[in-house]
Amino acid sequence: MISFRGFQRFTFVAMFAMAALLFAACNGGRVESTSSTGIDFAGTPDILIDNFNGAIEITTGDAGRVEAKATRFAPAGEEATLDGLDFVFSADAAQVRGASQWVDGAQPATGAGIDLKLTVPAGANLEVRNGAGAIRYAGTPGGSSLTLATGSGDVTLSLPAATAFRVDAQAAIGSIDTNYPLAASRTSTGATLQGTMGDNPALAIDVATGNGKISLQRQAP
Repeated sequence: MISFRGFQRFTFVAMFAMAALLFAACNGGRVESTSSTGIDFAGTPDILIDNFNGAIEITTGDAGRVEAKATRFAPAGEEATLDGLDFVFSADAAQVRGASQWVDGAQPATGAGIDLKLTVPAGANLEVRNGAGAIRYAGTPGGSSLTLATGSGDVTLSLPAATAFRVDAQAAIGSIDTNYPLAASRTSTGATLQGTMGDNPALAIDVATGNGKISLQRQAP
């Protein structure tokens, strides 16, 4: 089971908020290169996704496979930077991992990153960590854990109406809104939200952004 609560969660947000400053995208145009990859697996391992800069969109699909459409980007005129970026999968019996990385010998460049469109099995335990960039989840969660965290950017969740869950959300700088009958609390610079939908739900949802808006939305039945 993925565990990402309390001190560990806030440590993560602080760490990746720093990464957001280092890899913040430049204004102006950009160059891009898109590729697709995926990994097949047996059983129900946890899924962990790490990205350092870029938007992430997640939908759910069939069991036994994770797919990624990865769009590498860099500031206009820096086409050579794209060759230094990659998104790779690895797996063992307990966990499937996907990570954006600089290939050997490549120098990290400001304003470069990877936008990801992911399809993960419905019901899988999922943890997504983003240094800088928005995260959008629209699918069918399950298992016991769904964790979405970014150092800087909005986080949006759109869930089926019947989904039961416990939620723990924090926007260190920003706001939280929801159409569930749950109330967010304001802090000096941001907001928090804790609550439960359903009776004794197995699913725990943890959401965090260092700077941005969190939106938790229930789909129409």
